[in-house]
Amino acid sequence: MLMPFTYTWAIENASVLPLSDRIFSPAFTISFMKKTKWYLELEASTMEQSIACILHRSGTDNGPETITVCFHLFLRDDTERIHNIRQGRSSFLKFSCFRTERFLTFDDIQNSPSVIVPQDVLTVVCQMYGLEATTEYELDLCYARSRMGVERQYFEWSIRRFSCISPAEERCYPLKKTDYSGMVLFLAFYLNADGYMCLRIDGNIAGITMKGAICIFNVDGLIQDRLEIDETMIDENGLHYRSHITQQSILELKKIYLRKDTLLLKCELEMDAKPVWSKIENYSSFRIEKIAKELGERLLDRVLKSLLVRCANDSIVEQCKRDCSLRIGNEIFPAHRTILSISPVFKAMFTHKMKENIDGCVYIKDLDADTVDHMLSYLYTDEIKYTLQWRDAAKLFKAADKYLLLELKDECSKILKSSLSTKNAISILCLSYQHNERHLRNEARIFISVHAWEIFHSEKWKHLKRHHTKTAKKFQRRIFRIMAANIAGIKR
Repeated sequence: MLMPFTYTWAIENASVLPLSDRIFSPAFTISFMKKTKWYLELEASTMEQSIACILHRSGTDNGPETITVCFHLFLRDDTERIHNIRQGRSSFLKFSCFRTERFLTFDDIQNSPSVIVPQDVLTVVCQMYGLEATTEYELDLCYARSRMGVERQYFEWSIRRFSCISPAEERCYPLKKTDYSGMVLFLAFYLNADGYMCLRIDGNIAGITMKGAICIFNVDGLIQDRLEIDETMIDENGLHYRSHITQQSILELKKIYLRKDTLLLKCELEMDAKPVWSKIENYSSFRIEKIAKELGERLLDRVLKSLLVRCANDSIVEQCKRDCSLRIGNEIFPAHRTILSISPVFKAMFTHKMKENIDGCVYIKDLDADTVDHMLSYLYTDEIKYTLQWRDAAKLFKAADKYLLLELKDECSKILKSSLSTKNAISILCLSYQHNERHLRNEARIFISVHAWEIFHSEKWKHLKRHHTKTAKKFQRRIFRIMAANIAGIKR
């Protein structure tokens, strides 16, 4: 049973990621993949307006020089849905990496925050399958968290003797970064040769991303103009910004802008988002043989299903590790023995010397392709993803009973109960008898007893009496008992 290593990295304050240059996850070691050490990197590109995700192998582990792995990278929201799936297979040397461009875009963060960064948390998941793993019977889950911080500076700046400023003159304001570097930057205000107001940030700002605004206040203390600053204005020489406002236009409206020949600016700058802290919060390792002895096989299957759904619910789109298939006529559904073995029937096929185990292909003759597709979807995601009509639910109910998928059978039974009508009640009652589903049978009987006159005069009932007389009489006796009990209850 091949299990993945699943690394989940939650990044708080993720909305500031476009302001970061690059951030690294806490490193993690995968013991069953020959104790190799790995970490993730997110790299923001202002030019591409996107963030790349990079899987690194560390150079400090004690593993082999080269190891081949299959992996998935994806985002997960707070409802366990997955987004932006990427997958790959690669051989990693020490200090090597695999780069996934445009893993997410700035627009994803800004326009779909409730989906991509719910509650301002980005959750990146990396699943890894080692083709040279030392054991196939271990399931590891690792959870890490990082918190982003951003340098924010808010200040008011009074440009005095504004009318006297010449193009050769500059006014400067110091911007001291509060991080450990102690770096001091200078915001310069000046006029260009055409008299336009300009801003420049001097200092070594290589690797610093910045955005914000400069607001010009009027004499009443209200914002009159707002000049936006973004990362596109930064190059290797620093930040340069030319506004659309001239000194002359301010002087012409000095009663609005100037108090005692002073122009009041309010600056709002955000720069250089970096992790405040990063740490591994939890690491869990599950030895399957040990759990099997303690829980027994039946309960173990349920535990594994819960774990697999949480850490491998994207496997339905994964190609590199599919090791079997289901065939219905000309339709072929690639799958994984590990997932199919949630069903005791499939598990028996794959653990004994049966044709299906040897060929890796299960031929199914009594189900249609849509039903098998729904069944596979449930096995991989632990939920029925589509709204089923009662006929489709009945087919899936039969499949669940055939392959001993009790939870799926219960889910289909609920759908059938809620779908009961005068047109299908007889069919659902027959189905409940065929598959010995007591709760569904009782619901169908009660429904028929309430709508007895209409149902007993229907063509469906007449067909049942004509072709299955004993069954119809049996149904009728039970339903009449329910009706009699209801009448007796009313009289009391």
